[in-house]
Amino acid sequence: MKIIKAFIYIIIFVSVGFSVHAQDLIYKKDKSTIKAKVLEVDLDVVRYKMEVNPEGPTYTIKKSMISKIVYKNGYEEVYNQIEEVPVSKETVQDKPKSPEVKPKEEVKKETKKNPDLEYGELTDPRDGQKYKTIKIGTQTWMAENMKYRVKKNKGITGSGEMTKYEFYKAKRRACPEGWHLPSNHEWKIMIDHLGGMKVAGGKLKSVTGWQEPNYAATNESGFTAIPTGAYQGGLVEPGWKLPEWAIFWTSTWTFGYSTINANARVYILKPETAVVTRKKLSRYDHYAPVRCMKNQ
Repeated sequence: MKIIKAFIYIIIFVSVGFSVHAQDLIYKKDKSTIKAKVLEVDLDVVRYKMEVNPEGPTYTIKKSMISKIVYKNGYEEVYNQIEEVPVSKETVQDKPKSPEVKPKEEVKKETKKNPDLEYGELTDPRDGQKYKTIKIGTQTWMAENMKYRVKKNKGITGSGEMTKYEFYKAKRRACPEGWHLPSNHEWKIMIDHLGGMKVAGGKLKSVTGWQEPNYAATNESGFTAIPTGAYQGGLVEPGWKLPEWAIFWTSTWTFGYSTINANARVYILKPETAVVTRKKLSRYDHYAPVRCMKNQ
């Protein structure tokens, strides 16, 4: 009888242990927690269903209200984390001058091209900057993000490979002569060549420069994607969004006059998956990186 009771306790303990990790946990900045099934993490919001009612309605919460998400597989996403530094009793005169630190979005990512592939090189005649190029299937792509800055820098933010363009600058001005901002269809051709949306992300991501786990990253395509995020302008919650993702404009857009229905297609790569995600992003108030493709 004691053996049976012990066995029952073990079953209860194990089942409870599994139930604790059977859902995603959304930690809000007000210290409350939501037990949920996360459906989608977008640039500004998270969509989820309640763990107690997985067939019920879909809820939306602004990312600005979230401190972190812990997924049931143990992966953790932290948002807007700020390191607290204790106040020193030293006087300002006694303290050594701190070295200048660039904002997070402008820190150059460590990248590594694929040594097994042969890269071409292009010099942009507009400013003399050099770019590595790579052939993927029948297409030739730049293996680096565009860094070109138009006169007065209007419609551009960031620097180096962290440079981001508003949609119309990306479409009309970012790429040099003989190159263009690729369409949704041209992205699809490349992704299909690499095995489809479910696996191509790993083949496009740089093996360095990403936060862990950088799942399935091989860079076997030579594309060498790095995480850059996007920038949201406008009056509502402006700032850098999702710096742990790689986000790229396409030239494909939908007609509309408001920020709600005037969108352009973007492709997204994430550190925790090899899946390529395709979404719509407002073409009026967002800035994202550009990868140019050679005219065919």
